[in-house]
Amino acid sequence: MKIDSGLVSFALLFIVIIVVSFGLGSYDQVTPAVARSQAELSVGTKAVTEINFIADWAFKLVLGSFFTGLGIALFNAAWKAYRTLKRNAEMKRWHSGPNANWQPKQAPGPKVTRNDLMFWSLLQGGRQGSLIPPHVRSARVDEDDDGLEIEI
Repeated sequence: MKIDSGLVSFALLFIVIIVVSFGLGSYDQVTPAVARSQAELSVGTKAVTEINFIADWAFKLVLGSFFTGLGIALFNAAWKAYRTLKRNAEMKRWHSGPNANWQPKQAPGPKVTRNDLMFWSLLQGGRQGSLIPPHVRSARVDEDDDGLEIEI
């Protein structure tokens, strides 16, 4: 199974950005509090609360979209691997041993239907090489003799 290198690099970059942002956020607790208080003084508490709500919603949307896309990509890769394994299991491959099949299997010839047999028997008529054996043909004539004389 080959994993797309672009997907792996994108996932790693996203994880690095998240780890760095959490690291910076937990490194200094005073700077975000000062920035928030300055924003509240200049814009107002209600505006900062609304901006904070929108930013949280956007961050959750982006994060959810990323993990949804990652899940779909992983499911797609797993499905392709499953199909490949299933196809390989269904294919008959050569195995060594006393029952090894060295010749490639040929497709069977066309099957002879009842209509084909009837057509061939009509073509051959009363000739010696008929598909209906002579003793069966003569037994039928003896049984079905109603006094009708039909000659062809």
